[in-house]
Amino acid sequence: MSDRATPKSVRRRPCRALSEWGLPLVVLILVLVLTSFSNVLEGAGGKTSAFLNMGNLVTNVATPMSWMAIMALGATFVIITAGIDISIGSIFCVSALSCCATL
Repeated sequence: MSDRATPKSVRRRPCRALSEWGLPLVVLILVLVLTSFSNVLEGAGGKTSAFLNMGNLVTNVATPMSWMAIMALGATFVIITAGIDISIGSIFCVSALSCCATL
C-alpha cells in the first residue's frame, strides 16, 4: 500500500460521466419501458398501438404545443439580440384575454 492520494481527476470521472450522460440515459430507458408497455397492452387487448406513430405525434403532441413553440422562437430572437425579456407568460395571458374580448 502506498501513501499517495488518488488524483482528483480519477475520482471524479464517474460523477462527470453520470452528469453528462445521465439525462439521455434516463430518457432512453423511459422510451424503452413505455414502448414495451404499449406493446404488452397491444397484445392483451388486440388493439393497434398508437404510442409511436405519426398521427399521435401530430394530433396529440405537436398541435397543442405549437403556441409554445412560437413563443419560444420569439423569446429566442429577443435573447439573441441581448434584450432579455422574461415577461412572456404575462404577454401570452394578455393576448389571450384580448382575443377573448374581441370574440
